[in-house]
Amino acid sequence: MFDYIIKNGTIIDGSGDKGYLASVGIKDDSIEIISQGSEPEAKNIIDATGLVISPGFIDMHSHCDLYLFHDPYNEPKIRQ
Repeated sequence: MFDYIIKNGTIIDGSGDKGYLASVGIKDDSIEIISQGSEPEAKNIIDATGLVISPGFIDMHSHCDLYLFHDPYNEPKIRQ
């Protein structure tokens, strides 16, 4: 059983492929499954109908562009 299921959302995975309808299963703060078929059981269900789910997406936008000269990997941003 998952802690959360985010269901009926449009998955945009960053690959450049078109979005697709699916559900995301989360357990112990990690994505465990992205399912287009049967819906797994969960303690909490979030309906994302009409919304986008972007699992694993990291927003690297920053207004501190000069920091990239100090740390080109911008590690503090991906640790959020």
